[in-house]
Amino acid sequence: MGQIILKKEDGNFKFFIDWKSRFDNILKEHLETASRSVKYLSPKVPNELIHCCEIEIREQLLDSCKKSKLFAVCADEATNVFVKEQLSICVRYVDSKNYEIHEDLLGFVESGQVDAEHIAEALLENLGIRS
Repeated sequence: MGQIILKKEDGNFKFFIDWKSRFDNILKEHLETASRSVKYLSPKVPNELIHCCEIEIREQLLDSCKKSKLFAVCADEATNVFVKEQLSICVRYVDSKNYEIHEDLLGFVESGQVDAEHIAEALLENLGIRS
């Protein structure tokens, strides 16, 4: 088995795409033939992909909570390394099919203020109750 040699790393996403194109002929052809504007390799693309995954995962978790007869919402506030207030939001629910307890992180929310009203609003918004 031969050694894989890649050019100098110029970002995780681009590095991964270059590596993957060595094994994926469709991707390789796309990178070789597509014009620069439709290769979708700008720095915005990985962030948009991550955001789409976040939305899909959050919707699935919230759907599981809605199907459960028992669930709880957990939230905790802390200051991050950039001295910004962050609220972590978790859900804990019982899977009604096999009665297993699940605890999942829905995410972190930057909270400008940490009074009860703003925390409650952030919770309702992130649980899909308010938009």
